[in-house]
Amino acid sequence: MGWLSGILPEPGDAFGLGLVLVLIGGFLLANSVLLRHPRAMVAEHFGGPRARLSSMRGVIFHRLQVHLGFLFLLIGFALEIYGHYGASGAAPLVHVFPKAWVVAIVVAVVCLELGGWWLSHALFLRYVREHFRANPPALEGDLALARELGDLFGIQSDGNDSVQSYLMRIRRRIGLPETGRAAARPPVDVPTETEEGFV
Repeated sequence: MGWLSGILPEPGDAFGLGLVLVLIGGFLLANSVLLRHPRAMVAEHFGGPRARLSSMRGVIFHRLQVHLGFLFLLIGFALEIYGHYGASGAAPLVHVFPKAWVVAIVVAVVCLELGGWWLSHALFLRYVREHFRANPPALEGDLALARELGDLFGIQSDGNDSVQSYLMRIRRRIGLPETGRAAARPPVDVPTETEEGFV
């Protein structure tokens, strides 16, 4: 443990920092698991209308919060163990609240939360692209979904946009096939003998 002496805080500080990390980890877990609106739970239970696509971004972000919460809990418990056993045999010291360490932890938590929100948004857009590339939707028949996709990928409709041009820009951004061209199949030539047979 000698090589960690310059990195780890003093055992007395480590125990307090461990408690702070455990509190933060418990809050993140509670925020990701418990803080859910009852209206959403009722709608899910009774099979309510389909939620907006953007709601899935929150689900991904809460999943990242679960990982962060468990990470903070593990680090916090480890610091408490280090603080408890690292201080054994040492002379009792006056405990001073480690303000610098707590500020550093708070800044790290804020940065991780902001980074987690950005990462969840990037992952969400990636998963939406993968899903719709594997299952191309009929956007002409579901303009509400088309508007959601346009909002998600930042595709604004200007005054000169027609519905078809707007849908084509959405398809290009996501990487979907242009169904207008795919649907325009060449006419099937029926042999003359077949036509005569039906006359």
